[in-house]
Amino acid sequence: MIRIAFFLSVIFLSCKRTTNIGEALLPLAQQQVKDFPVEITTITIDSFQAENPVSALFGTLKDTTTGIIKSWIYAQFSFQGANLSLGDPNKLQLDSLILQIPVFTRFGDAASPMRIKVYQIIETWQSSTYGINDSLQIHPIAVVDTVVQFSEPFEDVENKILRLRCSDSLGNVLLFAGDANYTSATAFKNYFKGLAITAEIADPTAMGVVYATIATNLSFHLELHYHEDTAQKSITFYTFAAEDRFFHRIVVQKDSTAVFEEALRNDALLGFRGGALYVPLLTLPRVDSLLALQPINRGLLYLYAIPEYVQQDFNLAPPAVAAIHLYRVDAEGKPYAVKEASLTSASWDSLNQRYVIDVTNLLQSLQLGGSQRTQFIILPGGFRFNLSRVVLGGKSHPQYAPKLKILYAKLP
Repeated sequence: MIRIAFFLSVIFLSCKRTTNIGEALLPLAQQQVKDFPVEITTITIDSFQAENPVSALFGTLKDTTTGIIKSWIYAQFSFQGANLSLGDPNKLQLDSLILQIPVFTRFGDAASPMRIKVYQIIETWQSSTYGINDSLQIHPIAVVDTVVQFSEPFEDVENKILRLRCSDSLGNVLLFAGDANYTSATAFKNYFKGLAITAEIADPTAMGVVYATIATNLSFHLELHYHEDTAQKSITFYTFAAEDRFFHRIVVQKDSTAVFEEALRNDALLGFRGGALYVPLLTLPRVDSLLALQPINRGLLYLYAIPEYVQQDFNLAPPAVAAIHLYRVDAEGKPYAVKEASLTSASWDSLNQRYVIDVTNLLQSLQLGGSQRTQFIILPGGFRFNLSRVVLGGKSHPQYAPKLKILYAKLP
């Protein structure tokens, strides 16, 4: 029975430098090496924070590894200054309302025709932080409904900015809001709750694409163009991380042809990292088994990718990061003490299709009684949400089972 696990990179977190006594300092006769089996299973996390990320995702992607990935952005907008007056309401006339979205990268085929839909948020934002599975109530009629299409290779596309004309009805909502709703950013956001943005696949034969933008970039904004009598005027509404709020929602529709469903039918263990929907759970050896290996001088964790599931194009390749984070979980399988075991010295070995993770400090901490819990969530490092992912061999895989190699000293 083959067990596999996979994760998808989406998070940034701080990390600490690990130190250890290298094997080069030990006399050869005192060096001992022991391999331990490692268990990888799957858990679900539904409360992962997704508010004000460095980058935010929107779109739809048909991924044969995971299923259909859908993402939405929910964003507030406000203006600079206070006590803004658009002019005499009897002389105002709308020209246009433009939503501008810079696309910095993509996951999937940029040449896929995508129907972008934008809706007005009608639900009041709560004081609590929003997670990856949260959403806000929207008006059922889209204020933008248009098809766009980039080209591949996406890196060669010169103009990566979407300029989307919103409905005149929404434009008039902002134009005739009244001075009372422009006295402050807070008053405006109480009146206009913001926009929800997504993109659907317009061609059923296409792979689809999820776009990545940065909502705090000045290029991400709303432009209101209008006339007061004969005078042309405009105002720009921005999303600022310090004042305004935004988050993105990611959902996965499991496809019967995707690896996810196939693995479940074979009682396999899958970890999916699509905004903490499903994550791989690592179980290290019991503490008492480590106590016999005193002192531990080096510990390396090897996680192997299954080659047939490795995709190198469309930004879906395994996350080649300089850090892999391990976060201890509680009895219910949820993370706690978030920065407790953040590891560096990790690398993606593209030649052997594996991750090599230095867990020396962690193992030494377990030996010294730092904690009796040896289960950890595995997260790749990085500073932006993305959809790169990899399928990892599980404990019973005949070729790509994970392993923990420990170098310790045999004292005289």
